[in-house]
Amino acid sequence: MKRYSLILILTVAFSAFGAHKQEIPLLAPGPESPRLFLQSSSGGNQWNALRNQSMEMSKDFAKQCPDVKITINQAVADYTVILNHIEHGLARDNQLQVADKQGDQLSVGEGGSIAANVKRACILIITNWNSKAANKTGTQ
Repeated sequence: MKRYSLILILTVAFSAFGAHKQEIPLLAPGPESPRLFLQSSSGGNQWNALRNQSMEMSKDFAKQCPDVKITINQAVADYTVILNHIEHGLARDNQLQVADKQGDQLSVGEGGSIAANVKRACILIITNWNSKAANKTGTQ
């Protein structure tokens, strides 16, 4: 009975996150792809905690979200993705914030791996981009 309860609790906990099952939407057809500017800060109590995670995010976006373009010029970016990576011993906490070109915050998420946060950000960005494209053309 204890084993069944533990499995049930874990199943409910993992299904509550939802992003692991959610598929990344296709980018609406058009001449442009969204441009992302990536920024990160890291902190913690170990020497290796201070490494910049922007390259890690860039690799994850290239794998999981190939329709977007990564730019190092924040002035031309359509979205800014900011990661706050914290390490204390074996514990890690990743906080991710996504904002559009105007600086309006679209989402803040906490917990999970960088790759899982990138997947959630990718879904959000492509959904938002497609919505803006539909509003420009008048279709929805």
